[in-house]
Amino acid sequence: MAKILILETEYGRFRELWYSSCVAKEYVPTLKATGHEIIEVSKPYPADANRVIADKKPDLVWWCGHGSWTATTLERVRLWIRKPDFNTDILNDRVGLAESCKTGAELGPYLTTKKKCISYLGYKGSYWFMWCADPYHYNCACSGRNPWGVREKIWAKLVRSMHDATFHFVLGLAKGMTTGEANEYSLKKFDEWIKYCEDIKPKDAREARVIRTTIWVLKTDKDHQVLCGKTDHKIPPPGVPPIPEWVPYAAGSMMLGAMLGGIMSYREELEELGRGLKI
Repeated sequence: MAKILILETEYGRFRELWYSSCVAKEYVPTLKATGHEIIEVSKPYPADANRVIADKKPDLVWWCGHGSWTATTLERVRLWIRKPDFNTDILNDRVGLAESCKTGAELGPYLTTKKKCISYLGYKGSYWFMWCADPYHYNCACSGRNPWGVREKIWAKLVRSMHDATFHFVLGLAKGMTTGEANEYSLKKFDEWIKYCEDIKPKDAREARVIRTTIWVLKTDKDHQVLCGKTDHKIPPPGVPPIPEWVPYAAGSMMLGAMLGGIMSYREELEELGRGLKI
């Protein structure tokens, strides 16, 4: 079986990274049901992530953190990986998925060509997402309450949509897809969310502006998503542990198995709506 590590970062400068981690947490039962081992780390600082990776040796690592073309961060914007030589071996022999601005432009290609990262899904531009940007509405991702006047059931979907589409890369790999197929699976989910938003009949002009903004965010993130490295790689299937390279094989012998944006940036107006934030 594969080991999937979920690094549930919560705080950047505020609690904005909690939105993407909230969606990841919601999918943990689904991932476990596929038969893989799921490892969760809450509020991971770089040392926490490095320690778990060294100990558990995951096949796939998902995280969210602020980023730049050459670096990505974890909890409280602490530097985790930076090109060319800061912790750049940490993703060797594994697949990485970064909900992090711009790392798909330089960091991902570097890790998959100059280092030994198998595949890296990232974003060549900014990764935008919807959030409340209001200290009194930190729970709006789950509750649906929001300061924009959007109906709660609709807001609860809008605020999850881009994170949900991105996370489908992890779900695809868990279902046995190749990295290339999982990337297409994720991009297709972006299209489904765009269609969902386009089909909403807004109750007023204010809600319509929020929906238009969400569509812009989804289309922009989809356009920025990029897969670096191998496109034909699969993580180990459920219940079949990987065989270490050092185990010899001889005809007729028993095959042995081993159980085995970074800087946050703001924009005061995101389209016609309040404050927007990009990872």
